[in-house]
Amino acid sequence: MRVADDMEALARIFPRPAGSEQERDALDAVRARLPDPDAARVEGFAGHTAPWAILGIHGVCLFVAGVLGFWFPRVGALGCLLATASLVGEGSGRLGLLRLWLPKLPSYNLVVPHEVERAVGTVVFTTPLDVPRVHLRRPRWMRRPLLGVFVSSSMLTVLLVLRSLSEPWGTPLLSLYLACLVVQGVTSAVVFATWRAPRAVSNDTGGMAALLELERRLAVDPIPGLCVWTVFTGCGRAHQDGIRAFLTLRGERQPAPLLVISLEEAGRAPLAAALTEGPLWRQHHLPTGPALVERLQWAGVRVPTVDRAEASDARAAMLLGFRALSLVGGDGVPDPDHAARAADVVETVARWFAADLQRVADTAKAPGLTVTPSPVDELSDA
Repeated sequence: MRVADDMEALARIFPRPAGSEQERDALDAVRARLPDPDAARVEGFAGHTAPWAILGIHGVCLFVAGVLGFWFPRVGALGCLLATASLVGEGSGRLGLLRLWLPKLPSYNLVVPHEVERAVGTVVFTTPLDVPRVHLRRPRWMRRPLLGVFVSSSMLTVLLVLRSLSEPWGTPLLSLYLACLVVQGVTSAVVFATWRAPRAVSNDTGGMAALLELERRLAVDPIPGLCVWTVFTGCGRAHQDGIRAFLTLRGERQPAPLLVISLEEAGRAPLAAALTEGPLWRQHHLPTGPALVERLQWAGVRVPTVDRAEASDARAAMLLGFRALSLVGGDGVPDPDHAARAADVVETVARWFAADLQRVADTAKAPGLTVTPSPVDELSDA
């Protein structure tokens, strides 16, 4: 079975942290297993490769600013406010203030184009080449530990502002300040304690194997009327800089609408669709992808929907204004059959997306014909 061979061969390249030589080795290995390696392009970019180190710096800065606020409340309040604002930018994925001052490392995307003339739309399949240096291990009740750090730091900022407006420390205010400082330190420590050692990080190569299988199918049976791009992204687990670089370069030039479908640990069962993502709060995907998943469920293909605290290429695409769908694996053991099923689901979603767009385009061309579109047509045309 080709999927099993792909997973086994790619799993030998481990670990694969973002921006490393192992990540580039994985890129070369994937390219060698493509049906037409010469058609693939290697595109370089510069990205940040250590997301948890950046969040750790935020935690340290918040705690130091909080302690400093005991003697210098105005300075402490300003420090907490800036660190909290930067933390919100990192957690929401919209702006990394701290990253503006940190160096970047080179990384690479492997891009496989399937362009057609007079296309009615574009679909981009993505999966990360890298694996995280550390992996969160959380109890079920700790859905978003970063939210606890944000809440405690916000309360600490408010208390330091109140302290700067009143002299001296009152007993109630001092008690609240010490309690918030303890909570902030504990929540930051809990976030650090949820990290796993690199050897415990998942080495699931199901996403790469599924897209390789999909490439073989497209070589035999292309999707008519649809531009297809398969992107194996560098830094896919670290700030998703790979898909950002690809969409910034090509996104606006592709036939609209553009749908991004990302695969995360697709070799693990059960495969699910993440309708909301984000480590700080729930960020909803744009509607076309979720509507197509509903059609799969109506057709009897069981793809449950989940809320995911981690970020994916789909969330990065959504933040750039594109439609997106994230398909993620569960907690099972990586298995080639699960990766092959992920390829089936992705192919079905893409072909239905193309059929919907073609039907809308044909309706628009028919003179004097009025057709009531289905809900999925309306979402695809929105």
